[in-house]
Amino acid sequence: MTDVDKQPHPKSLSRFEENVAPFRLFDEQEEGVSIQELRQNAPWKISDKEYEAFKLKSESKVRLNEIIRKNSQHTALVLVSLPVPQSDCPRVLYMAWLDTLTCGLHCPAVLIRGNQQNVLTFYCQ
Repeated sequence: MTDVDKQPHPKSLSRFEENVAPFRLFDEQEEGVSIQELRQNAPWKISDKEYEAFKLKSESKVRLNEIIRKNSQHTALVLVSLPVPQSDCPRVLYMAWLDTLTCGLHCPAVLIRGNQQNVLTFYCQ
């Protein structure tokens, strides 16, 4: 794939941030409240520290969606390999990545879980 290392468009990135916003703790904006208290009230929410730790991965998912949309305008089906879930990645953020990968496609998408090895075999004669 080409241009995968480019920054995503600001419009696409703001859409992702808007989708994730209801699931963030915004712990830096809460005065007099500890992160543990916020986490206790909403254990599924993403802290600012977690959001920043996965910011580059989130941006890459947004950019990948842009590439998929650009290159699949005339297809009947899109196959997307699922990102590898990391144990320290918040579940809500992982689900936001899946939503972002398939957002705005003009056709159905199938999410495939692989084992991180090439699975296509080419036989040349």
